[in-house]
Amino acid sequence: GGGGGGGGPRGSTQVRDVGQGVLEGGKALAQGFINGALGVLTKPVEGLGQRGFTGFFEGLAKGIVGAAASPISGALAAASKITEGVDATSRTIRSSLVSSTTSATGGGGGVAALVA
Repeated sequence: GGGGGGGGPRGSTQVRDVGQGVLEGGKALAQGFINGALGVLTKPVEGLGQRGFTGFFEGLAKGIVGAAASPISGALAAASKITEGVDATSRTIRSSLVSSTTSATGGGGGVAALVA
């Protein structure tokens, strides 16, 4: 069981191991940079359409702030995904140890009870 964590705003997939965590983390980081770069271009245009010349400069300011914030957000999401992968891998290893120890001891406690 365990629930919790995961499920960021992008509706990303559940991470099953370290490799997938690194892959998903890389995607999140890249998406952060892309969103930041696009914001510098799109926010001024949106502002221009809504409030004219003043809106253009407001949008430019928002785009610049987003250009800094989006990669940071992407980096945090990447760290989270990598951590999820490490956790998932450690759970898999722990589960394998428990099942192999339980099989070897005939289903008793011993080391399996300590690891679980």
